[in-house]
Amino acid sequence: MIVDPLLPWLTAINSLIALGSFIYAWLTARAKDNSEKLTAIEKIAIEHERRIQAIEGELRHLPDKDSVVELKISMAKVEGAIAALTERLGTFGATVTRIDDYLRSNGDH
Repeated sequence: MIVDPLLPWLTAINSLIALGSFIYAWLTARAKDNSEKLTAIEKIAIEHERRIQAIEGELRHLPDKDSVVELKISMAKVEGAIAALTERLGTFGATVTRIDDYLRSNGDH
């Protein structure tokens, strides 16, 4: 028959097709696994990006280093002014106490 000389070639082509199908199935199965892993990683990356944006939004409201230095200087000035007022009030309190003692001791007359 006419098919008999082609039989070894058809067997070889059939074997190559089967081997190609096996390799394709193996590669696509790995691609599917990788696709699922990439999807999971993308979800994690999106969550991290959202968290980073939230943190950056909060950081915009915080003072920078120059503002902190200015605040420290202002606080030192306020502390100095309070110390001076405390000293003056201490002497004023002593004066008021002396006047009160004087009035109590001499007020009965």
